Amino acid sequence: MGEIDALGYLKASATFGDLSDPVLKRLHACLVPFTVVAGDVLIEEGEPPGDAYIVAAGRLVASTLDSEGKSIVVGEIGEGDLVGEMSLLTRSARTATVTAIRDCTVLRMSAEDFSQIIIEEPLALFDVTRTVVRRLDHLIHDRRPGSAIGVVAVIPCGSGVLERPFVDDLADMLSSHVRTAIVDQERVTVELGDEPTNDG
Repeated sequence: MGEIDALGYLKASATFGDLSDPVLKRLHACLVPFTVVAGDVLIEEGEPPGDAYIVAAGRLVASTLDSEGKSIVVGEIGEGDLVGEMSLLTRSARTATVTAIRDCTVLRMSAEDFSQIIIEEPLALFDVTRTVVRRLDHLIHDRRPGSAIGVVAVIPCGSGVLERPFVDDLADMLSSHVRTAIVDQERVTVELGDEPTNDG
């Protein structure tokens, strides 16, 4: 990943975008890019505090367990978003599980590097705190920050058809995070009945 691209991701970040170019370059020098494959867990709820991550590309979902042990989606995370920032501030266990819903490129920032940047640039702490408060506000009001997606449809390109094993695997992976449905001809017939006739 080139420096220009990484700086672009940082400038697009809602958390760090307001920092000066020298601070962004200092931050960039601390970042380690790596890939998270769709379905892989980046952060596990309850694990010890650790690094934070900036999403350079892709999309992830944050979920937490309710009192009955059921996974509840609490937010979606996209390009430019910061992940794992609460651990940097509280030094407490992770409060949510973060899972990639498609292949992602993320930039890892260690807690030690973050602390050093805060010493050099206190404004960064304000920006991270603002991100945490915004997410808590959305959680309290039962909203999902950073997500404007209501419905996602997967359809084939051209005249081909999607292979059923692929569709089943995709639906199975997504079902633990969001509501899914496979809509094929059989499903349409069951839900809507046979194709209506034209009596006119």
